[in-house]
Amino acid sequence: MGRMDELGDIPLSPRRTHGTPRSATSKLLKARWMANNPTPGESAFHLLLVALKVDAEFQIQAQLAGYIPDFYHPGLRTDGRLCKPFIVEIDGASHFTAAGKAADKKRTAVFSRMGIKVIRFTNSQVVRDRASVAKVVMEALNDTRPGLAR
Repeated sequence: MGRMDELGDIPLSPRRTHGTPRSATSKLLKARWMANNPTPGESAFHLLLVALKVDAEFQIQAQLAGYIPDFYHPGLRTDGRLCKPFIVEIDGASHFTAAGKAADKKRTAVFSRMGIKVIRFTNSQVVRDRASVAKVVMEALNDTRPGLAR
């Protein structure tokens, strides 16, 4: 059985680690591996994006400023509208340790300086509360850049 998520209420399997490019120094290889081996929360979030018909707008596990965010929206909508760029992170148990919190704080600061908002959900939120997650995502997609018409 997989580990329990950070709230202890849903058994979730960790990201599959067999075949992880541990010796690879290339972030591109790591990003590609992570995209092909999503966590249950990442898979559920991707399915939500498909259901909302906005999946094509997101870059999954793309390199950005030396990091590999789970989902990145660069701010260009498929209908030609612009929104503020944002990242969605799906956090598992490792993000709730002292080291994980410190690393997340550093990453968020880097992205904030770039003008990119970071939205965080837990695995449990994505799996159990799709409606609330969808609402937050749609609000971010409709948050236009200052001075730009809708």
